[in-house]
Amino acid sequence: MKFIINILPNQLLDEPNLSSFVNNITSQYHSSELQIIIKQTSQLQTGLFEYIDRHELPITVIDSLTDVTLADSGDTYWLNLHVDDALLPNAIMQWENTLTNHATDLLMLNYVNNDQRISDQLDPIFENLGEVKETTIRHIFEVDPRESLFDLPLSKKLDLLLGLQSYYLNDRNYRYRTFFNNVDLTGRNVLYRVNSERLHSDKNYLAKLLYDLIDNDDFVRLNMPTMVLSANSTAEQVKQGLLLIQNGAFIFDEKIKNYYLSALANRLATIYESVHADDHSEPDRNHWLKLLNDAVSDLPAENQVQLKARKAKRGVLNSVKQIF
Repeated sequence: MKFIINILPNQLLDEPNLSSFVNNITSQYHSSELQIIIKQTSQLQTGLFEYIDRHELPITVIDSLTDVTLADSGDTYWLNLHVDDALLPNAIMQWENTLTNHATDLLMLNYVNNDQRISDQLDPIFENLGEVKETTIRHIFEVDPRESLFDLPLSKKLDLLLGLQSYYLNDRNYRYRTFFNNVDLTGRNVLYRVNSERLHSDKNYLAKLLYDLIDNDDFVRLNMPTMVLSANSTAEQVKQGLLLIQNGAFIFDEKIKNYYLSALANRLATIYESVHADDHSEPDRNHWLKLLNDAVSDLPAENQVQLKARKAKRGVLNSVKQIF
């Protein structure tokens, strides 16, 4: 088994953040092969690649995807991350265990956000533990029964997550809605099994995930978080939202399309909330709105009607309905 972590460029991609990112990844325990890659593009400063060479960082700089080497076993999993993302302790080990128990092309990873205290985001997990499970966890991890789980230090809470980890198998009927309601728009919470054909496909990344979701009867989702993700900028959300809209035009099975459009309507609502946030300039907001309006207008008429109906039924914000 091999894991390839692909660094997606963003505004925080600089030397200190790159070093911190690499330290976080390489400190993970794992038995599989692990490779960190970054694609050389004109947008990235030359000094960044010189820094990688000078400090001998374990990062493979590639010119194209043809430079990527896959595992001989065929079990190579791809993951996109930003440099301000991080893996929680024992994350890769949990991925390995899950994929060994249930081989799948798509493993959706649960995560917490880096714009809130991690400890606060974990507390609801402990709040919803049943009595038997809590007693078991306390015994395994030697937690004093008189001590509140909420008062434990973060390091201890992360240990408990390991004991609580499980996965959920999403069946054929609900996998589209579940997947696209929960997938990060840059695919940063999906381990995607790649082969040569998938790697070199000219489809955009979200389209690759969609097509393989259609081809498989299920996908697996981890119930406990194994990573910390940074928020996507509004510009990035709009960019990926446009891809979601475009991809919808290439789904020909009506049942699948209904599920997809339901998830798309939810996702567009979130994107429009971000576009209408107060911290954006009027020119930027108008530009993003036009891009989204034009993309929706290019969909077949019946798809626009389906999206309208779903939005009306769900009572989406009026600001979101402006696209229709």
